[in-house]
Amino acid sequence: MKRKSALRAIPEIFSVLPHGGYGRFIVKEGAIEMMRVNWTEIGSRLSNSIEKVTRHPANGRLHGQKAKETR
Repeated sequence: MKRKSALRAIPEIFSVLPHGGYGRFIVKEGAIEMMRVNWTEIGSRLSNSIEKVTRHPANGRLHGQKAKETR
């Protein structure tokens, strides 16, 4: 009799249902769309980094850019 009740308790002990939601880990778009989004973000971050590096720290102008004339 005890053996039967122990077997019935196993599903409660070893539940595979998550306590939280795992919906955010489910892939919703295809591989092509994922690659496009990732490379777009990488390109944007790279562009911003290049711009920061090429700006002169004293005047904020891009390397080789002449100062605007004021009249």
